[in-house]
Amino acid sequence: MKKHDVRLNYRTGSVIPSLREGTSASVVPIPGRGFRAHAGTTAAHVYGGFLGQLTAWCELHQLPYQGVPVGVIKRHATVRGNADKAAMISAMIAKGHNSGDDNEADALALLYWALAQEVA
Repeated sequence: MKKHDVRLNYRTGSVIPSLREGTSASVVPIPGRGFRAHAGTTAAHVYGGFLGQLTAWCELHQLPYQGVPVGVIKRHATVRGNADKAAMISAMIAKGHNSGDDNEADALALLYWALAQEVA
């Protein structure tokens, strides 16, 4: 395997080991919009490939998974389903995280949403 060639190993789950080990989550949340929301064909293919790999990994390890619309994650974090990047970062900073960028803030928001589902 080349240095930058990252693939999911179905036998070991080496790309996403933290989902199986050290977590009490009963459902693996999968953020996304669906294929039609992507402007480009290549982006849709990449997203579809990622989604296929992730769902196959969850199926292999018998982990339930659930799609989560982006607006639901944003609404949970900011009370606005169409919150911009700055609002998402601010919401995670308010929770005590030093979010470096919008991607990290989005990941933390997804984590908080998933934890809230566990409590409910």
